Amino acid sequence: MLERGLHEMMAEQRGAFQDKDRIVALLASRPEPDQVLAISPSPELQARVSALLMRNKRGALTRQEEAELERYLTLEHLVRLAKAYAYRLKQQNRFENNS
Repeated sequence: MLERGLHEMMAEQRGAFQDKDRIVALLASRPEPDQVLAISPSPELQARVSALLMRNKRGALTRQEEAELERYLTLEHLVRLAKAYAYRLKQQNRFENNS
């Protein structure tokens, strides 16, 4: 039973890490503004972050989980900055095309 639980936990984390890698790869590829604005986490990543946030509220995170949550929060912050920049670019392009 313990082995099954560990296997499931590792599968969840692999999915979340793949999601993180996908987002970072997209941001590094110099995407179009629409591609940046379309970035969203997978349901697996959303579930993992939600679980970590709940455990954090209870003060039940391990050091490894704290580091994991911090990485996700940093990634979220970077995506928010990229989306804000992409939105400004779209607005600027729209204004220039209408002039």
